[in-house]
Formats: sequence, C-alpha cells, structure tokens
Amino acid sequence: MNQICLVGRIVNDPEARQTQGGVTQSKFRVAVTRDFKNAEGKYDADFFNIIAWKGTADFCNRYLRKGRLVEINGRVQTGKYEKDGAVRYTWDVMVNSIRPLDRASEGNGEATASGAAAQPSAKSEGMGEGFTEVDDDELPF
Repeated sequence: MNQICLVGRIVNDPEARQTQGGVTQSKFRVAVTRDFKNAEGKYDADFFNIIAWKGTADFCNRYLRKGRLVEINGRVQTGKYEKDGAVRYTWDVMVNSIRPLDRASEGNGEATASGAAAQPSAKSEGMGEGFTEVDDDELPF
C-alpha cells in the first residue's frame, strides 16, 4: 500500500498550471518538522514536493499560500529522467486530500480547517489568469 500523511507548512505559493487538455495542476513544497532535535538542539525539517490535480489543485491555487499549515494525504510517486547526461530521480507526493490546519491570514483566501472540499472556481474552468500551460507529455499518468 502506498500512502503518506504529512503535516507541515507550505514553503512557496502554489504554482498553478493547466494541461493542454484543460486539467488543472498545483505544485508546491511543504516543510515537515522532525519530532526530535539534532546535535545542536534544534529541529530539522524534511521538504516534500507536492502535486495536486483537478478540483484539489483549484482549491490549493485559490486558498493556500506560503506559510499555511496543512495536512496532506496522498501517495508517493517516483520517476526518473536524464539531464546533461546524468540520470535524475524524482520523488513527489500526489495529493488525495488536503486540509488547512490554520486560518488564512488577510488576503490569503477564506478557507478554514473544514474547507478542504473545494469547488472549482469559474476562472479555473478555462485557461484563466494565473495558469501556465503544460504539455500532456509532462503528466505522470
């Protein structure tokens, strides 16, 4: 079974994209603090690449911003590609569900902890503002 649950803070504002076929995508990173201290007495963090699709991506793009505390449930997807003659490996978390655990600050949307069930906005229906076109060849499926 491939399942992952993370609680952490968003490191960068979600990057909105849309495939040529009209599928919405959201990409961002989440920092998850480890539950033990290092040799210097400080907590380290692990950083995860997060990818959401369709309605979940619309929700992320609309309501989530850098610094928000979120709970993410999903699965791990690995891949590899070649760049400059070197094989590179990817490790991404594909979101099944996401839930904000704090209130949005002024100007960061109106989502609350119970606002995880997102509805697509009118702008996300087509190639609206804030979306970057993505080739279908870039999709992981």
